[in-house]
Amino acid sequence: YIYFIENCEGSDYYMTFDLYKAPVSNPADAVKIDSKVSNFRILDNNNVIYLRKQVLYYHDGENKLKFGKNVLQYNLDEDQRNVMWMERDSGYKMTLYYQPLNQEEKKIELISDVESYRYYYDDNLENIYVLDDNIIYKLSADTKKEKLIKKVEDLASCNPETGTMYFTRESKDEMELYY
Repeated sequence: YIYFIENCEGSDYYMTFDLYKAPVSNPADAVKIDSKVSNFRILDNNNVIYLRKQVLYYHDGENKLKFGKNVLQYNLDEDQRNVMWMERDSGYKMTLYYQPLNQEEKKIELISDVESYRYYYDDNLENIYVLDDNIIYKLSADTKKEKLIKKVEDLASCNPETGTMYFTRESKDEMELYY
């Protein structure tokens, strides 16, 4: 199959389009997946995950499954079987969710009321690190959130595979970098 877009609208900053899927042998048999799409990713199994008006969808070739609304970003695991996404709640607060693409299991709320939309994760979405209220948490879909480090100003960088991270703390009148 091939995917293609038509009817692009918008600006350099934000663009929407109609998303189509067609057999390589006969592009004239194209089927419209959706309109007003702003982002999409073709998966290894030829299915597609996409954003339409900040709503996250998965199209499996026949059905369109809805995941979340007010979605800011999403990530897939290495096997493309699970998705993690961040939704804007109210104001500057956000919630991070996790769910299998086939939706055989309910979505899991990993953490809520987060002010930072920067988080780090490994290829399998098994080790997720996020800074919230000056605390670095380690999250995973099968366990509760675990407090790792308190009194953190900024989580500058993190390698979720090893757990190595760089963060800053305020100390008197200066900022200190920790490893």
